[in-house]
Amino acid sequence: MLHYGKLILVSGYNDMKKIELILLFIAFQLHAVPKIACDDPIYSFGKVNNGKTLEHIFIIKNIGDTDLIIGRIKGCCGTTVMCSNKRVAPDDYTMLNVKLSFKGRRGSQRKTIYVKSNDPDKQYYALTLAGEVYTGIFSDKQTISFDGLKQDSLQHASSVISSLSNIDFSITNVSIDADYLQASFSKVKANKYIVDINTVPPIKKQMNVSHLKIFTDNTEYPYITVPVTTSVLQDIMVMPSKVKISKTPFYKSFVLRSKSGKKIKILNVEMPIDGMSYEVSPLRTSSYRLVVKGNVLPEKLIGKMIVIKTDAPENPDVGIELL
Repeated sequence: MLHYGKLILVSGYNDMKKIELILLFIAFQLHAVPKIACDDPIYSFGKVNNGKTLEHIFIIKNIGDTDLIIGRIKGCCGTTVMCSNKRVAPDDYTMLNVKLSFKGRRGSQRKTIYVKSNDPDKQYYALTLAGEVYTGIFSDKQTISFDGLKQDSLQHASSVISSLSNIDFSITNVSIDADYLQASFSKVKANKYIVDINTVPPIKKQMNVSHLKIFTDNTEYPYITVPVTTSVLQDIMVMPSKVKISKTPFYKSFVLRSKSGKKIKILNVEMPIDGMSYEVSPLRTSSYRLVVKGNVLPEKLIGKMIVIKTDAPENPDVGIELL
């Protein structure tokens, strides 16, 4: 009996150790999480020509205890991203191949890519490309603006087109994608031109963004593009009419009013892309407060318009330009 009793005790002891090991394993599994990391999450590409496409590989590591699962990757405007493997074992890595086009860009650039994963502490992991983009042939104005217009206004603007000292070019043609604007060019001297833009009534109502395209004989820079904005004075106006979105999520407030005090009604507000919403509340008979909210990357909003639909017959549409 004693011997048998000892066997029972030994067997019981072994069972307890097994249970302890199982409990330890369960505890480990409960506390084990994936952890996303990158040794160099910010890549400085220096100074590059805007005719080039940048390619860079980010190494994404899993420094956690369980598999890292990579989900949606939100690339900024002009980027394409390829992931070599979206399931990463502990102590392993995957590669994110990023291509960024600099076509049409100029000046300081900072582009961010958001990597969604099952890391509980970093649902969205940010990777950044930063540097400066230059162009061999350029306009002295990044944007040409016609503000405070009437529909029958005759106005003129000009831009000087020149190049870096080591780049030769001639302008071969200019065009603009608006029938109420007209563009022409004249040579000042070698590698320097003036492009003239004139309004052609009737000018399209509200605020509009057109694109001046300047064609050259330089094979590396076959054309450059300059945005042209027109803003026609209206009884129904929104303040501010231009807004820069610099972060996400965002919350912006606007006031829509009738300068003449006319009673108006907002029928609808059209958002340029998904992920944005709005709220409207009356202030007085002739004005409203508009709040626009969103969770959209700022790069995707540049050059877009929010359009406010009203019941005013003379100018039913009022635009807000996103910068």
